[in-house]
Amino acid sequence: MIAGEIYSVGDGCPVPHKSIRGDHKMFRISASNMNLIECPRCFWNTLVLRAPRPSMFSGLPGAIHRALDGYRSRLALEGGHPPWMPEGVLVQIPRRLRALDPLTNVEVVGELDALLKTPQGYWIVDFKTASTPHDEVVRKRYYQHQMDTYHYLLEQHGYAPVLGALLIYFSPRMGEDHSRAVFPFNVTCIRLQTSAERVHTYLTKVREILGGTRPPLSIDCQYCNYIKQIGEIKEYFSSI
Repeated sequence: MIAGEIYSVGDGCPVPHKSIRGDHKMFRISASNMNLIECPRCFWNTLVLRAPRPSMFSGLPGAIHRALDGYRSRLALEGGHPPWMPEGVLVQIPRRLRALDPLTNVEVVGELDALLKTPQGYWIVDFKTASTPHDEVVRKRYYQHQMDTYHYLLEQHGYAPVLGALLIYFSPRMGEDHSRAVFPFNVTCIRLQTSAERVHTYLTKVREILGGTRPPLSIDCQYCNYIKQIGEIKEYFSSI
């Protein structure tokens, strides 16, 4: 292998198992996969084996997200902003941001839903669909790494200062007529503190995980515990 050769992980490009070994390799990872480093086993399975955790979601959130993208794009072109965001202007940014961390030789790529510019600085905007807005513990567990990575990418491209992330939750209103053309939502805007300084620690962990052998099941991961239970059930039935 040639030093400096790039191996893409997590951005849709197939990667042979043996091709992502060695400290001289340059890894490329998407911001949306960064949260998985809390479970090295799931992270390794997703990016090396291409075996992600099974999704429990229907196509509805994706359809809603695409509708919001059109709404966001129109507002950005018109120089406006939705009433449920802080005062500011949605700005047009490159569809995909990327930056290489020279200390770890890991390149990060990410696609923001939107970017809000205010007199004080920039806000990362991320649209969510859920029955109710997630509590603080869940928000930090599932979105902190991703939002920190967006913060890092924005600073690398000159968008500073970054004030944090706005998680915009769209929750269906209960007990209302949903048969009309307009689907009624409750919209909740929740602010999440972000830090670009934490990203180097994340990327160091990324290299450690991807540069090693397959990690063991994690006792702190619900999915790993589920897989363990499935294995125990299979073992039980094979013994009777």
